[in-house]
Amino acid sequence: MFGSPSDMTLVKQALQGKNESWDRLIRRYESKIYNFALRMTGNREDALDLVQEVFLSVYRNLDRYGQQAKFSSWIFTIASHRATDFYRRKKAVDSLDEPELLDAGGGNSPYDQVLRRQSNQEVLRLLHQLTPEQRLVVELKYFQEQTFEEMSTHTGIPTNTLKSRLYAALRKLKSLPEVVSA
Repeated sequence: MFGSPSDMTLVKQALQGKNESWDRLIRRYESKIYNFALRMTGNREDALDLVQEVFLSVYRNLDRYGQQAKFSSWIFTIASHRATDFYRRKKAVDSLDEPELLDAGGGNSPYDQVLRRQSNQEVLRLLHQLTPEQRLVVELKYFQEQTFEEMSTHTGIPTNTLKSRLYAALRKLKSLPEVVSA
């Protein structure tokens, strides 16, 4: 077999006790889940905790995964649920700590790095002006590029509710004062 094994193949092998397959699944999704968690929590420590919770939950429930949804959809559904649990446990958001939202591509000059860091911090600042429900919808729609139907399938929230939350979030973001960079 050429190329990388499919997620389903890795899941089946992991369920048979092949640790290397489980490790490959983690490597395949850890940066995506981390970026999701970072956008949802706003700081690295909480994001790392959330990533750990997600993969622990995936590991514990791997035998429940069915082929009715793509593995990526399933793992992000778990991540969404863990993020909701996180907000229930922790109402206050800690300080922002070196956000890593935007792609590290582009220029690598010190000036470019400063601009990227400022942009990351501004995105996090804006996202944290939203309710956790609004933030989740913005994350799924714009960062995960999901359709409303996919979002509804993954979260169990009706499509019209998701649309309402997104439009409320966009109205709120639009009403926030702009930060002018020097």
